[in-house]
Amino acid sequence: MATKVNLIAALNGFIIAIITPTKHRSANNAIVDEIYPVAVLDTRDLETLTTKAVANFPYNITVIKSGNIAHIKGIFRNHTPNILSNATIFTWKENQYKPNANSQIIFYAETSTNVKVKLLLNNGVLATIGTFAPTSLPYEFEFKTYITQD
Repeated sequence: MATKVNLIAALNGFIIAIITPTKHRSANNAIVDEIYPVAVLDTRDLETLTTKAVANFPYNITVIKSGNIAHIKGIFRNHTPNILSNATIFTWKENQYKPNANSQIIFYAETSTNVKVKLLLNNGVLATIGTFAPTSLPYEFEFKTYITQD
């Protein structure tokens, strides 16, 4: 995945080089990879795109990014013995997957028994809003579309 700046720089780099079929193909492949992205998996243990905030707060997310549009889905649990309030699930580590600075996305995750928790997604964190009780059931959220950094 690339940002707009990285993609333009790659294409311009190929243009000013001596153009061969291989270089032309590489430039086109960068565009195709942006249009048909591969989903990126991240967890509390992998910390590929994110950094965990609480040790006993496992999460799995999948992010698919095409251009500056991203979709996120995931699950998380509160394995602490405590009721948490306004708890940060993770902070973003990888800039190109962060929502843009103006985004403050509010949505819900819920368990299979319809227990809901409100979530906040912005360019800093994914966090709960309000209280969040310990549970053995995962809270799940489906694809939410957001605009990333350019």
